[in-house]
Amino acid sequence: MKNILYNNAFARRIAAILTSIFMVLLAAAPALVLAAPIASLPPTATITSPANLATVSGAISVTANATDPFSSCVVTISGQLYDVSTLQGTHPGGNIFLCGTDMTATYQSQHGTDLTRMQQYLIESSSIGVTKVEFYLDGILVSTDTTSPYVFSWNTLLAMNGTHSLQAKSYDHKDGNIGSSAIVNVTVNNATSDITPPVVVLVAPIASATVTGTVAVASSISDGSDIAKSELYVDGALVATLISPPLYSFSWNSASVSNGAHALMIKAYDMAGNVGSSNPVNIVTNNIIDATAPFAEITAPAGGSTVSGSSVVVDVNATDATGVTKVELYVDGVLKATDTTSSYSFTLDTTTLSNASHALMAKAYDAAGNVGSSAVVNVTVNNIVVTPGGDDNDEDHHEDEDRHVDEDQHNGNDEDSHADEDHHEDEDRGSHYSQHEEYENQGQGNQEEDED
Repeated sequence: MKNILYNNAFARRIAAILTSIFMVLLAAAPALVLAAPIASLPPTATITSPANLATVSGAISVTANATDPFSSCVVTISGQLYDVSTLQGTHPGGNIFLCGTDMTATYQSQHGTDLTRMQQYLIESSSIGVTKVEFYLDGILVSTDTTSPYVFSWNTLLAMNGTHSLQAKSYDHKDGNIGSSAIVNVTVNNATSDITPPVVVLVAPIASATVTGTVAVASSISDGSDIAKSELYVDGALVATLISPPLYSFSWNSASVSNGAHALMIKAYDMAGNVGSSNPVNIVTNNIIDATAPFAEITAPAGGSTVSGSSVVVDVNATDATGVTKVELYVDGVLKATDTTSSYSFTLDTTTLSNASHALMAKAYDAAGNVGSSAVVNVTVNNIVVTPGGDDNDEDHHEDEDRHVDEDQHNGNDEDSHADEDHHEDEDRGSHYSQHEEYENQGQGNQEEDED
């Protein structure tokens, strides 16, 4: 009896273990039957015309063949693409759709209706394939075609005579995978009698300019025929090429070279293959992140000194790790002068200032726009004040004073004169009276003598 019970318990234990193993295998079944995803496989592209190393002229057609290895119906499971043939035995929950077909009944006939323990996948129908082909001429995108056959019409008359490269790139629908063709090199040979090269002048940036960040490098290009392309060279190395208008202006990242002096030059090619070059223009790159202001100090005149005249020299010492671009002189907070060349010196006309204390201050600027200010230097202006016409007025004043004295004297003399005149008058009158009396007395005497 014991052996029978023992055997039944052992059997139940073995059955339980086998059931657990089966459920584990059943739950893992979807992952076991799925093949590797195909989304990483790119489409293919091949230039079929013209042939490599062909010589071309005039207008030609550049054609490409592009295919995708999985252009039939596929499904997406948890974000991955799978070929339809690999999906037999998958067990997602809900209805099962493959390429738009409801596969639920087929699934239930093979796996039953119990889907609760199965791994859940999102399945959707999808169609992939080539969506577009891009054509590149000398590495630059020149055309895009979205329908087969894929063709680019190229007028070689707009290209200079010589070797050019062609390449096609194909894109698929779902994940944007890119397939690139092999490069096809062709030689353009259009008859021409033009042997005159283009005239090229680099107009910006100007010589000795300090540049930072992205810089517009512009040129003036003239030629008897159309320009095919232009090239930018930095220190003799080709850094950029333009084959479509505008051909005269480049956008150059000056941080791609070291800080310091560099030479820029532009070459232009016409349709006949003639080449013209600009003269090199030397510039300075400065891409250091500079947050330090320049040092500035007024070294003359000394603080507390007395100054005068129209030619007082104000000297400023200004330094910066990346260079000082300019120094400004301020008097009492008002900008008076600017100097852009070292050593920094100013001539101050103090006759335009009042006789009083005045504050001198200098500001120094660097190429990054940082500004450093000097300490204030106070000086005393003492110029002789000359009032216009002042000497003449003093002389007139003295003359007026003399005149007043004369007038006073004259007035006194007048009074004396008047008194004198009265006195003389009285004397005359008295004399006259005396003489008259004498005459009268004489007359009376004579009369008396006559009577006798």
